[in-house]
Amino acid sequence: MADARAALRAAAAARVEVVLRTAPDAIATAGPLFLFAMIAAATRGRHATALAGAVIDCGGDAALAYAALRCGWRTLRFDRASLYWRSVEAAVAAYDAALVASLPAALDLTDAADPAAACRARFTRGRARTRGARKRAPALARRR
Repeated sequence: MADARAALRAAAAARVEVVLRTAPDAIATAGPLFLFAMIAAATRGRHATALAGAVIDCGGDAALAYAALRCGWRTLRFDRASLYWRSVEAAVAAYDAALVASLPAALDLTDAADPAAACRARFTRGRARTRGARKRAPALARRR
């Protein structure tokens, strides 16, 4: 939760939006409801405007993907190679959610000595690269 809050504070200061995402195996360890509550708690407050969306990584486990949908997740990452891809795809459509098979590289704060500084550096560098360019919409928009 501290890493999510650090990312949101740094994003708000840099005037960029971020997509928070769970670690690949987090859903099997913590469960989708706990992760949903954690993201919701992290996004409460004055820096919530920096959130463009949140993604839960379900790997190839269809049961966890269905549970995530029931818990309120609206953007799921699921392995396209899974035998259950079409089934999960249908469930995601029924919930008016989004399903992705891959995501761009994330800023992993697991080993960062100072997560806030790592976020500031990443977002400042990204902003400098896009200065003068037309702002693009986030790839994964938050659904309500």
